[in-house]
Amino acid sequence: MLKKGFMLVELVLATVLLGIIIATAGIYGKYIGIMNAEIDKAAIVSMAKLGSGVEYMVQRMLHTDKQIPDNDGKGVTFVVVYGGGKRTAKIYFDRANNQMLYDYNIEDDKPAKVFLTDIIDVTFTKDAIAKGEERLAIEIEAAHKPYPVKLRTSLIGRNRPIPQGKIN
Repeated sequence: MLKKGFMLVELVLATVLLGIIIATAGIYGKYIGIMNAEIDKAAIVSMAKLGSGVEYMVQRMLHTDKQIPDNDGKGVTFVVVYGGGKRTAKIYFDRANNQMLYDYNIEDDKPAKVFLTDIIDVTFTKDAIAKGEERLAIEIEAAHKPYPVKLRTSLIGRNRPIPQGKIN
């Protein structure tokens, strides 16, 4: 004698298993959604920190006469007006500690100021623009889990010095 169809027990068991699978998928989906939201929030915080650091660099170099990148591209030297006089300053990447440093006056013995931490890499280069002019470009990468964050910008305009400008 052949049986056709499913027995009631089989149908109930299949329904229970399907319910467990759907519930597990729902819980897993919520967990992944929360995890992704936390990762996205952390990435926004990391990008904001990196953006503030880049803005700090740009503000210190924007009104300077010339920005001269190091040969390896890990630092840049420039002349600023300070307290009515000129001084030579430098922003550079400290590879040993993964930090960006700002040395207000490279001729004095005072230590440089740390303004960004957890930096993976930085590159200062000169970008060619119209009519043979160049401008300083900055590419910087910071540590962030599970992936690093990176920004690239450049000093816009002709970067002419403003003698009456003061930069701290």
